[in-house]
Amino acid sequence: MSARPLLPYATVRANVWLAQRRAVQVRPGDVEPPEHILSLLGLMGYAHKRVDELPPGATQLAALAAAMASSPGLLLVDEPTSQLDRAARDEVLRALTAINSERGTTIVAVTHDPEVGERLGRVVTIRDGRVGAEGRGGREFAVIAGDGTVQLPPEMLDAFPPGTLLALEQDADGRFTFVAE
Repeated sequence: MSARPLLPYATVRANVWLAQRRAVQVRPGDVEPPEHILSLLGLMGYAHKRVDELPPGATQLAALAAAMASSPGLLLVDEPTSQLDRAARDEVLRALTAINSERGTTIVAVTHDPEVGERLGRVVTIRDGRVGAEGRGGREFAVIAGDGTVQLPPEMLDAFPPGTLLALEQDADGRFTFVAE
């Protein structure tokens, strides 16, 4: 995410209002006042500040507020916490979590920060253009592709380098284990 979609000389509230203009024309009764969005994201204290006067974390939150202006069902965010200090990063993550839980908005975030991915609940790792792993609740799972291939997590490649023969054996309880040759 960046501040590029925001007008730096306008206030945070004005940026949200401007982002809502088309949605108001198309769905007049479905768009809430900018103050509701600013309140949800913890930006009411910045509502009348110009965007170019905001600290980096508040600028990211303002960009999120503008993105939420038309109440989308899906929000795509690219590196929403890059170049932020820990406190600002945590505020942005709190806002993303609030958007998801209170609005039901699906959030797809691209990040290189594993901590950010973990905090957002579900992580899909892309390696070499393919789904390499999926994480849920702090556990990482290898994903079996439609063609039956599996990309092992990088830390497993140290134990099972390319060319290793693996057998999958099922015990009496129906659980599977890998056996390396």
